[in-house]
Amino acid sequence: MAQVSLPQWYESLTNVLISGSIQIGFMPLILDKTIDEYTRVAVWDAQEGNAYFKRYMQLTQAEKAAYQEMKPHRQREWMTSRFLLHFISGEKERTPIHKTKFGKPFRYNCHKHISISHSKDKVAVIISDKSVGIDIQNEVEKITRIQHKFVSDNEAAKLPAENLIPYYHIFWGAKESMYKAHGTKELEFKEHMHVYPFRFFRNDLELKGWVRKGDFDKTYDLAVYKIESDYLVYCMECQ
Repeated sequence: MAQVSLPQWYESLTNVLISGSIQIGFMPLILDKTIDEYTRVAVWDAQEGNAYFKRYMQLTQAEKAAYQEMKPHRQREWMTSRFLLHFISGEKERTPIHKTKFGKPFRYNCHKHISISHSKDKVAVIISDKSVGIDIQNEVEKITRIQHKFVSDNEAAKLPAENLIPYYHIFWGAKESMYKAHGTKELEFKEHMHVYPFRFFRNDLELKGWVRKGDFDKTYDLAVYKIESDYLVYCMECQ
């Protein structure tokens, strides 16, 4: 993938290759992974003020107006995600992001699929020529109280008897990412989506899932990373 022209602050950083992903010391870019020739995923730890990103992005008038309507925390998420997507796109010119009526992000006159997720100060993005979705979430114990809303009886029957919090987060992230790839708000997590059984959790877990509703029937490759206390899950449509 062609590399975007990097600002001076980035050129001085040292890249360390760990387990197939690029981790940049203690800098904001904590994951930058090229999955294939057309697919790239990244996670940014958003500790900077918004002025940090404004130095590198020219916003349209419509973007400026929308930005001013946001609350401060949302402004930081919004600015970070736009900056990061442009960075991993490898494109010289930044293309504004729009949303469908269902809230799925896209860019006009661009065949690339994109997806965005936020968790506290972390922002995760993915870009690909295939249909993709991404989710990042902080580990919380309360997921045990709501898992019945997204884990089917069939899926639950194949889970171990204890230490279920990581599994529940993987199930949620997997189905949320497939939900985003599908791109409408007409899916039931238990009825229309399924995650194939897996028996262990490690830092680079790969699995599969599907979405089936009406004439729609697609299978997705899923990948899971544990980043500090967050679970990152992304999906790509199987070709």
